[in-house]
Amino acid sequence: MAVTIKSEREIELMRKAGEILARTHEELAAAIRPGMTTMDIDRLGEKIIRGFGCIPSFKNYNGYPASICVSVNDEVVHGKGSLVNKMPGQTFEDKFANLRAAYGFMMGHPGKKLLFMGQDFAQMDEWNENASIEWELLQYPIHSQMKEYVKELNHFYTSHPALYQKDYQTEGFEWINCMDAADNIIAFLRRGADETLLFVCNFAPQLHEKLTVGVPFKGKYKEIFNSDSEKFGGSGKVNPRMKSSKAEECDGKENSITIQLAPLGISVFSCTPTEPEKKEKPAKTKKTTHSTKSVKEKAETDLQSMMADAAAAFNGKAGGTAAAAAERLAGISDKLAEAKAGLSSKIISLSSIARRQAGLEEGLDKKVGKE
Repeated sequence: MAVTIKSEREIELMRKAGEILARTHEELAAAIRPGMTTMDIDRLGEKIIRGFGCIPSFKNYNGYPASICVSVNDEVVHGKGSLVNKMPGQTFEDKFANLRAAYGFMMGHPGKKLLFMGQDFAQMDEWNENASIEWELLQYPIHSQMKEYVKELNHFYTSHPALYQKDYQTEGFEWINCMDAADNIIAFLRRGADETLLFVCNFAPQLHEKLTVGVPFKGKYKEIFNSDSEKFGGSGKVNPRMKSSKAEECDGKENSITIQLAPLGISVFSCTPTEPEKKEKPAKTKKTTHSTKSVKEKAETDLQSMMADAAAAFNGKAGGTAAAAAERLAGISDKLAEAKAGLSSKIISLSSIARRQAGLEEGLDKKVGKE
């Protein structure tokens, strides 16, 4: 069975219908008073609905006589049928496998869970207020196995905080693959504070012996729940061995695993990273091999030597000393830069040294030009 993709027009109509339903609820809530009968409420509901130019969908559905469904107790809807009879499939086995997949997806997806009485063991008929639920069906293995499945699914939910801890936070859920409409396969992650779970769901009756699925990180992936287990009435297409991820891109992820995915089945994997998450460390400052004081003293000594050479050039006592002094000036500039970088502003200011250097360079340029 292929997935039906709604058109933009259909989605817009659904949105408008939802808005009308919400406004109907609001107007009914504001109008209801003690002493009103359920018939009074139904007449008011039909008037509101028709006031929007709509037709009540409940009225005459399978002979239902009213426009809304209102009751003095918590049983409020009729005509919906049982879940197992809504499942596609040519055989009971397919229908029950579909139902297990639906329940598994419900438990895995964010949101609080609700299952109507009798649906935990796949009651065949809709709930009837005039009769007991169909407990006698538990004598048949296919129903008793469904009961055990729901029991274990409930326990699985309460045992894994990733399924509820971050229900209302975006980081609690991540799609791995929601685009495979051709094969009816979806995959997603659920995250808690200290746990990550991978869900892979197959809503088609085809077995995938080697399905590659993208995973969030390099690590070990162990199947911890499978709706196709034989104890639940499935065919036993499970993944008994732990999977090690491979550095092969899939579903937009750098790493992936290859699994067996049962027809109409749900597989859940625990995710354990084998490498800690890499975090960038701040760059270490290279330690200097000499103290600030030694840098200062060396710069002052070199500057004094340079000034002596320059003075000799100015006085004409050193022959080619002007050229030598200019060359020495070029070499000492790098050392002065090092001294500037290493000196603390509280210890020394190199501004005066820089000015003296600039003055000497200007003087030498004039002297060399004359020679």
